[in-house]
Amino acid sequence: MQDTETFLRAFNEAFAREDVDTIMSSVTDDIRFRMASETGIEGKPAFEKMLREMSASGCIFNLEIFDVVVAGDRAVVNGEMTLKENKDGPVRAYAFCDLYQLRDGKIAETIAYGMEMGDKP
Repeated sequence: MQDTETFLRAFNEAFAREDVDTIMSSVTDDIRFRMASETGIEGKPAFEKMLREMSASGCIFNLEIFDVVVAGDRAVVNGEMTLKENKDGPVRAYAFCDLYQLRDGKIAETIAYGMEMGDKP
């Protein structure tokens, strides 16, 4: 089994690739996910629905992870993500910090904080 830091890096990279199957295999059946400014999503079916809708957007993502901090069954990942809504669109940059609760080698809860940083040249 891979270590927690490697697991979380791979999970975040799967988000950037919109790899729903990898994401779904990384979470518990009772996953709780929420963006800090929104009401949460509970359970795998609702989480998968959100991911499939997100992956249908056609956005092009790029990810840079700065830090992964693991303390027992809790972890934090922060970095930057850029996205283009289409190949000719502007590049938008976001800073993110995700908080994780882990259980049995999977993600049981995620709270995602994000802040738009504006256009990148």
